Amino acid sequence: MSDFGGWAIDVQLFLWMEQNIASGSRVVELGSGKGTGPLSETYELTSIEHNLQWLGYCPTTSYVHAPLVDGWYDAECVEHALEQSGDYVAVLIDGPPGAFRKGMADYLDIFNKDAIYIVDDAQRPGEQWLMGEMNEWLGYKPVMHNCDKGSFAVYNPLDRGE
Repeated sequence: MSDFGGWAIDVQLFLWMEQNIASGSRVVELGSGKGTGPLSETYELTSIEHNLQWLGYCPTTSYVHAPLVDGWYDAECVEHALEQSGDYVAVLIDGPPGAFRKGMADYLDIFNKDAIYIVDDAQRPGEQWLMGEMNEWLGYKPVMHNCDKGSFAVYNPLDRGE
């Protein structure tokens, strides 16, 4: 499998998902990109996106437009998308861009604590800060994975050392 191109998840992240999340599972993606296509071939994907240019990029993906409001996505749009996604098993955190990802910390309670959480670009300061908040919310730390583009972190309820 080749690189998905710039502004996409790393191939190693995609391969981790393929090996650990059953094909056909419901996955919520925060931030759409070039990796959305391959993800939608494997999973029932809901992509939450603020940028109108990415909406509809992949015809097999369910897109939800959530404008940026108060430092993160419009929380009402996200909450509605999560309700529509039903029993999602994983959340891929790959948006919104830059410092806006930190805003998710204010809305963690709208998410399912039993889902798998994957934080892309986990080496960046904003993502590190968000993961500190997620550690407290979930009660355990993620498993870090190095990849070609940096790193990604995985919070998997099956991995927590209880």
